[in-house]
Amino acid sequence: MKKTDILLLLTDLSEKKGDAKAANYILDLYKQKDIPKEIIKYLKDNIDLDVINFYEHLRNSHNQKRSSLYKNIVKEVTVTEEVLITLCSYILQVNIFARKVEDKERFFSNCLIQDTTDILSNYYKTYNIEACIDMLVRIRANIKLFE
Repeated sequence: MKKTDILLLLTDLSEKKGDAKAANYILDLYKQKDIPKEIIKYLKDNIDLDVINFYEHLRNSHNQKRSSLYKNIVKEVTVTEEVLITLCSYILQVNIFARKVEDKERFFSNCLIQDTTDILSNYYKTYNIEACIDMLVRIRANIKLFE
């Protein structure tokens, strides 16, 4: 999640619910370089984020042995074919899950879809697998952020 996404969510809470704590977190966020974990926890507790539900869906599918996508994201995959298949599968699963989401633009942004598709597209031009591996690391960090 980007800092701007966090600010939008906090602003929504502050304006729609009149939440003073959200307003304070907005000020804190402007003062800090990184996103404090307490703000993420606060958002997780106060907003039903579609991206959290999506990552839980991936984890549940893995736990029920229906999908290996979650495992492939959280482990360090370095084989070119596995990296590409994992990223393509991730994009597909995000799009399938998006059918249930109201704010698709925010959901796609939070799931890093634009970056993922750009990196995959670039791979097919340059065959730079390192950027794809870095993208998996970013997705993994996103998952851990919301756990």
